[in-house]
Amino acid sequence: MGFLEVAVFVAVVIIVLVHQILASIRKKTAGWSAIKHTDIIDSPLFSRYTLALLRLSIASFQLFGIFNRVIFGRVVQHCNEDETRCVPYGGPYLLTTFTVWSWCLQALYFLVTGIAGLSPSLLAKRRGAVFSLWVLFEVSFAISLLVFLVVWVVLIPSLEYKAASC
Repeated sequence: MGFLEVAVFVAVVIIVLVHQILASIRKKTAGWSAIKHTDIIDSPLFSRYTLALLRLSIASFQLFGIFNRVIFGRVVQHCNEDETRCVPYGGPYLLTTFTVWSWCLQALYFLVTGIAGLSPSLLAKRRGAVFSLWVLFEVSFAISLLVFLVVWVVLIPSLEYKAASC
């Protein structure tokens, strides 16, 4: 196993451990009906406002990166070997990829929870919004883990294998 495979494995283990720690902290409640808005906006590690600013900066970084590549990115044609079929990629075509959707989903979660952390009363009486944010976190984490694994464990090694065999 090479360095890349070991690094990917270690990163996946760390991500899963962090998720399990956060899940165990968050699941101090007995069930869905007991979820409070403070379960979404508070953290045992950071103050409410520090966490809110951290989440807003993560959302800003993600959205800036996505919109920068969509608006200013160059469109490139990726063709098969005999150039009979070509697919445009880059610019607004980035929005057609599942990876960018998963980043947008994460950015949405971080943006909404960051705003809610700065103004806790926004979620205090909205049980549906709190439940939706809880589910959004779980879904976006699973999607990001899936995308990470597919890209680094399947796609990149297969491209390296194909490039080495040429």
